[in-house]
Amino acid sequence: MLSEKIMKAGSSPFYIQKVNLDIGSFLTSIVMLFVCGMASQRPNDAFWKTRDVDGRMESGIFVAWDARMVLVLIVTLLQNWLAGLVAKRLSTVIRSSAQQLSLLIVYFVGDIWLNHVVFDWPVGTTALVIALSVQVFALAGQVEHSNGTAASGPPSASSCESQVV
Repeated sequence: MLSEKIMKAGSSPFYIQKVNLDIGSFLTSIVMLFVCGMASQRPNDAFWKTRDVDGRMESGIFVAWDARMVLVLIVTLLQNWLAGLVAKRLSTVIRSSAQQLSLLIVYFVGDIWLNHVVFDWPVGTTALVIALSVQVFALAGQVEHSNGTAASGPPSASSCESQVV
């Protein structure tokens, strides 16, 4: 929500604001690489210490990275840029709702349909509650417009009747 306020308050284009935020995040991440490595008791947390990687002792930040890790990095970067764009133009509530819908798609399409996992009622009903919550958030912010003016009170009976299918 803080980044949404920063982005909406500024008059700069989105890509300039996003790069500025990402530079700060990058610098913080570099500092935290050293802080976490020094504070941890585990040798695998310090990138400068040698550790076992597929039977070889290696050290470095990108040890054990492969094409899958690079793909995950690219997808994460794209997701963060799109989330920032949605937060600037819409709101963090809508962005969060869209991310929750992607979890529903992963569950229903990925697990049940593609992997043939048996439907689990507690997980399935939770997924449906999430879908309904997203719908409530999407509709709760809409203001009824009649004759070009916004109504501030509750909807009238005639407008409710016109929405009934």
